[in-house]
Amino acid sequence: MKKRLFVIVPVLILAVLVFLFVVRKDDKAEAKYLTADVQKGDISILVTATGTLEAVTTVQVGSQISGTILALYADFNDKVKKGQVLAQLDPTFLKAQVAQAEADLERAKASSELSRKQYERSLPLFETNLISESDKDIALTNLELAKT
Repeated sequence: MKKRLFVIVPVLILAVLVFLFVVRKDDKAEAKYLTADVQKGDISILVTATGTLEAVTTVQVGSQISGTILALYADFNDKVKKGQVLAQLDPTFLKAQVAQAEADLERAKASSELSRKQYERSLPLFETNLISESDKDIALTNLELAKT
């Protein structure tokens, strides 16, 4: 009897395993469908890419004068037109530079006039031998330097 048990038990286990794998697979082989109602909506497409962006046109912008900006009328990457005012400089320092330049011009005119008068005075003195030729040449050189 023990010998028969050793044969019957493995055969029963084998039969159960065959039943589970073969018969149960047929149940799972049935197609199952999931259905849903038709819905109306938008289709969106998303494209992801890597790379480098380059400008169509590159323009170098520079200023001819420098100073403190008082007002700014354009921002980074704004579209601008030819002749459009982009920024306004603070005129305080520019006005001071103009005043200084005008004062320098007046000083140069006065210096030139003084050199002319000194040269004109030196001519009769040289002719009467009251000053040397060197002093007359210095007066002439000072006049020519003042003219430049």
